[in-house]
Amino acid sequence: MADTVTHLKRSIERPRLLLAASGPKMLALAAQEADIVTFSWHPTTTEDQAQSIVDRFRTLAGPRLPEIELGLNLIAVGDEPSPRVARFAGADLPELVAAGAVTVLPSDPGRAGENLLRWRERWGISYVTVNSGYSAPFAAIADHVRTSGAFAGG
Repeated sequence: MADTVTHLKRSIERPRLLLAASGPKMLALAAQEADIVTFSWHPTTTEDQAQSIVDRFRTLAGPRLPEIELGLNLIAVGDEPSPRVARFAGADLPELVAAGAVTVLPSDPGRAGENLLRWRERWGISYVTVNSGYSAPFAAIADHVRTSGAFAGG
């Protein structure tokens, strides 16, 4: 990955570079080189565990931090059982939501919106990606957040 980034940096019109990171090596590379970093946490990562990763990234990024856009990837939205998620994550959606995993939003738009706002304020998350199979429930959450004015001015 570092070689690929080095090659990209040589191009005259380098595109914005997005790197997904969670481990020490990728966090370090992303802190040095990325324009956008999406945190790719383990499915069971809690807010406290995520805080540790974000803090490590902030330290590594140092003065570059204000230049870097931060995002996160959701594996699911909702709290209905999903055998597919359970196989992938080692825990099912109800367990992940109950444990406060940052990789899942609850299906209730109000609670989900509160999580998104908290993550934006706490970590500077400016965008979220979600598995396309959950685009409809995420769209309902996004609509609720937009109409509630929770993100006004930011």
